[in-house]
Amino acid sequence: MRLTKYQKTIKKLFEEDQNDRNSKSWKKFSDKERLSLIFKKDKKRIKIIENILKKKPVFRGTDFFKIGFMLGHMGNTNYFRKTMFFAKKGMELNHQKSKWLYAAAMDKILKNQKKNQKFGTLFKKDKNGKWDVYPVDRKTTDNKRKEFNIMSLLEIKNLLLLL
Repeated sequence: MRLTKYQKTIKKLFEEDQNDRNSKSWKKFSDKERLSLIFKKDKKRIKIIENILKKKPVFRGTDFFKIGFMLGHMGNTNYFRKTMFFAKKGMELNHQKSKWLYAAAMDKILKNQKKNQKFGTLFKKDKNGKWDVYPVDRKTTDNKRKEFNIMSLLEIKNLLLLL
């Protein structure tokens, strides 16, 4: 299947997004400087995405996932809600990674509201530099997590011990 010009643009923007976050060239900057520089690039990408969305093109599940993923970098509840919207569109097209994205965006919204996250997708470093899971609502079962392609809490905690 040939990609439309908009699908190609979304693919390119997503690759740039991921390259920015994984580039070793950022090592020379402090975390604060690095995040500030990346955020400026994120804002430019979001403007392009918003202009594309105005044209209402046809997208695949993977495109909705990529759009939602990049919108989630904007760091506020309004954009996290948009992330959930596009993740849900991806889920409707049976895109499996969109399930995780939906859950992660929900957790970010809950964290911003000073509530426990539902799924356990967010982590933090403690005062000793060890990774831990932000507080999680214990009513969410590991079976529910599995529905969204998320590991059990025990698996997550064991993984964090390796970091």
